[in-house]
Amino acid sequence: MQQTPTSPINSPADPITPIETSIIVLHEIETQLHLAGDELQRMEDEGGQNQTREQAAKANEYLKASNRIKVIVPLVEEINAAAETPQPEHK
Repeated sequence: MQQTPTSPINSPADPITPIETSIIVLHEIETQLHLAGDELQRMEDEGGQNQTREQAAKANEYLKASNRIKVIVPLVEEINAAAETPQPEHK
């Protein structure tokens, strides 16, 4: 039997939606990309050797992707909130 995921603010009787799950996953991906980019830059700083172009480009791409996700997540949350808001009935 598959369990329905719940968020920390939801009770087990209040399962999270697929969009909420997607937002959580995006946050986790953003965090991992940011950490990976920072780690690549830190290794260069501590190692004393200059990064190769490929290493610098990889670190930059990780950080750019992280920043893109930071922009996308609030938009997805806004769309989700709007979709959950009851719309007035037109008569």
